Amino acid sequence: MTIRDLYSAIMKDTVRNEMIVQDVAAAIRARRSPLVLTHRTEHLESLANDLRAVCEVVVLKGGMGKQQRLAASNRLALIPNDQPRIIVGTGS
Repeated sequence: MTIRDLYSAIMKDTVRNEMIVQDVAAAIRARRSPLVLTHRTEHLESLANDLRAVCEVVVLKGGMGKQQRLAASNRLALIPNDQPRIIVGTGS
């Protein structure tokens, strides 16, 4: 088994991912604005989809073009300060 295999298994661990979603939801209930980082785009998309049930999610990831980054920034700016939001991104 390689390190890539281990990372893949961790990323696909549904129990672990549900724990992440629950922790982020708890942060939202505590009136925080969490930032969730992952190294894998597939994991980012999975978490973002699950977290959309909690509140507004803005995705920032490596490889986004200028227009995509601008659109994400504008979306974030349009969320009122008193509304919950989650930023999900890649660490690179």
